[in-house]
Amino acid sequence: MKIRLTQQDLRGRLPVTRPEYRKYVSGLINFANSTAKATIPSRVGQVSELIQECPARDYEGWCTWYLNKYPKAIEQATERVLEMLELLRDAMDNIDPDTVRQWITELVLAKTYAGLRVQQAILEETARRLGKTLLPSSPDDESRGIDGYLDGQAVSVKPDTYRTSIASHVETIEARVIYYEKKTNGTIVADLSELER
Repeated sequence: MKIRLTQQDLRGRLPVTRPEYRKYVSGLINFANSTAKATIPSRVGQVSELIQECPARDYEGWCTWYLNKYPKAIEQATERVLEMLELLRDAMDNIDPDTVRQWITELVLAKTYAGLRVQQAILEETARRLGKTLLPSSPDDESRGIDGYLDGQAVSVKPDTYRTSIASHVETIEARVIYYEKKTNGTIVADLSELER
């Protein structure tokens, strides 16, 4: 079944206009916001719940209600993002060709090698502990975010930081995800909760 919503259906539910941004501006602000954690729920409220709590059902009413409840949130978040953008600007000013070459070398050689070895170790240990058969993914599977198969179930292995990364909001992975965290002592902790659903 498909549901189709026309502009008429959405009238009054969406802001009338959205601002236009120059190329890269929105992405940079989004990155700075994410890095600064300027709009996390502890700072601006759990907006997905607040919008349900709001008695108004139009955009203007929502804005008025929210700003009365959190009068300083927008300004404080703006200040945090601007501070982060200044830090990013300073970092940009200090990037030279040698730094970029070093970063690319580390990504392509060291991080890829280490990441794939950790991924394989997690998949093998997961298969062993759950008593499942591990099958490798194909290059086509890998391009879709699938790192292997446990008893035929597609599985992806991602660092815990992926949950809040920009990529996690952009790509869709049609697989169960094993998130892992690397502790300061080098220990890897993998979360298998998605496999248990």
